[in-house]
Amino acid sequence: GADADIAIYNIDPRRVDPSRSYREVRRAFEKAAYTIKGGRIVVRNGEVVKSVWGRTIWVDVRLKSPAEVSADMKRRFREYWTVEFENYIIPQDYLRGSLALKTEAEV
Repeated sequence: GADADIAIYNIDPRRVDPSRSYREVRRAFEKAAYTIKGGRIVVRNGEVVKSVWGRTIWVDVRLKSPAEVSADMKRRFREYWTVEFENYIIPQDYLRGSLALKTEAEV
């Protein structure tokens, strides 16, 4: 089966026409009546009642041939990103609830 996170809002779709009562819909969306994550109620009446860790889904790429990061790519990291290239890789033991999607690729 698939996992589902569910948000329940205090709004009755049989009574409220979203095309006419959009303000009421917007107010309802501002504060979930309930949010259920991993089978646990984590929000009740807009208030967080339980903190839970999510899952980190990442891609584990196995290259068909070795590849190196070019000096140009490292330069672009310095110019355009706030994370240094050396700090970009996150060790797997830092990930809670890790789920690796394994794949092969060519560069």
